[in-house]
Amino acid sequence: MMVWSRILGWVIGPIGSKIAAAAAAVVAILTFYAKARRDGRNAERVERQADELGRIRSAVSAGDSVDKRSDRLRDADKYLRD
Repeated sequence: MMVWSRILGWVIGPIGSKIAAAAAAVVAILTFYAKARRDGRNAERVERQADELGRIRSAVSAGDSVDKRSDRLRDADKYLRD
């Protein structure tokens, strides 16, 4: 029983409080790092999705602007063919 009281006294004492403060600082730094990393990944994912959506919108608008009338099928264009 005496050993546990000495261990508890050491942990609560000046050395234990410094160890606890150092552990708390490490936990705070790791928490900040993990949050920053997660936010960076989310920002990159949002940017990639916005780029994909922009490409899809461009493809749709390009497809909508094509003249699809069948009477213009044999009209001359800028490409020369025999």
